Amino acid sequence: MNPADKGWFARFVRDKILSEQDDIMEVIRVLHEEGTGVQTFLYDLIQPTGLMYGFPVRFIGQPDAEAHSWTEKDKIKILLSEAYLYLGLYYHPPASGKIRESMPMILEDLAGFYEDHAALIPSGTHRRWRKKSTPEGQVEVLIDRRISLRYDWRHFWNSFFHNSLLFFDLLDFVIWKENPGERDGKSLLMHRQLLRFDMLKVIAAAAHADGSITQREKELFGFFLESSRLPAHRKKQAQAFFRDGLSIHELSIDNLDSWLLKKYFLELAMMTVWINRDIDVMELRFLTLMTRKMGLSETEMDHSLETIRIFILQYWDQVQYLTIRQNYRVISEQMMRRVLMIGKENQKLLTNEIRGSRRIVFLLSRYTTGEITAKEKERLRSGLLDILKAIPAYSYLLLPGTFFTLPFLMKILPRSILFPASYRAEQQAEKKSRTD
Repeated sequence: MNPADKGWFARFVRDKILSEQDDIMEVIRVLHEEGTGVQTFLYDLIQPTGLMYGFPVRFIGQPDAEAHSWTEKDKIKILLSEAYLYLGLYYHPPASGKIRESMPMILEDLAGFYEDHAALIPSGTHRRWRKKSTPEGQVEVLIDRRISLRYDWRHFWNSFFHNSLLFFDLLDFVIWKENPGERDGKSLLMHRQLLRFDMLKVIAAAAHADGSITQREKELFGFFLESSRLPAHRKKQAQAFFRDGLSIHELSIDNLDSWLLKKYFLELAMMTVWINRDIDVMELRFLTLMTRKMGLSETEMDHSLETIRIFILQYWDQVQYLTIRQNYRVISEQMMRRVLMIGKENQKLLTNEIRGSRRIVFLLSRYTTGEITAKEKERLRSGLLDILKAIPAYSYLLLPGTFFTLPFLMKILPRSILFPASYRAEQQAEKKSRTD
């Protein structure tokens, strides 16, 4: 199964969900027997995946054998689909135990939710899904469109960071099922903007809980700030909170209108203080006060502390978004192909520009012979970026320089300039002709 191909959703249901039918239905049976609430179920379902925190690290069910080759977007697509189908089975458990029996109602719910909240789908696309001939086709288009941000190369981070708050879609789906008509599309968007702002305030307050700010805390705040898609004036306010700090008493919980939202915000604070692999007395006091402020129990606090500790220790080094050296991985394959194609089309210009720089030629020579140092590698990368800026075809991309790693830049360069010996021979011949 390839989530990038047309018809992926129907294949996902057939090859993944139906193949795990017995295990899934056992989970649903136990939930109903024990009387587990839907918000508790959603938390238990999603928390281990990392989707709650914007860092999906695993699937709900068994991973696909080809998942390692999927893009981040495709992985989130499958994870979101899994969660919706599990929720659908919670609300529509099949009497026969066969998942296909419940699929029409589940698909109808998904289409109905996004139709009532069309503001979540990019403008001009929410009507096209209705033209699909099958319910599976309709849901496929909806999920594709929901996770596809409109790319704006002037604001690269907002375009390529997958929505760290897709978890809220699942929570709003539950609210929509439990309380139909409570929140329309417009009020939902306003509510989410307030939540995103409150989220940044929580991170800022938690980061200042021990009286100092670490680099890891800065990185965490930066990730959520850039993926929050807040208006510019709100971002400046959030940055001021992070710079100056704010107390637990300045945090508002008025917008946290469900148990799961309170749990989410508490764990966001815990992630901020745990990110340094330890929690001191002042940070623990902050978390205790926040737990009480939200009306949660000490047992819930202890449980969340343990789940966050496990997540941080087990997965944090795998989170790609926090390591600048790995950021190029979130560029789509299509964009990579486009960049490489531009390189091929401009081989002659690239070659001339590089040959005009003795420093770049020298560093390329050291790179190809394996004698280059770390500082020289960075000089080479920086020099190659300067050369790219001189080529008009690259100017429209406006990608941050950090996305062009040295190995990726090597793929762009014509093969002829990766052989320093030929350059030296050519330069020596040229020098000899001038002296003759």
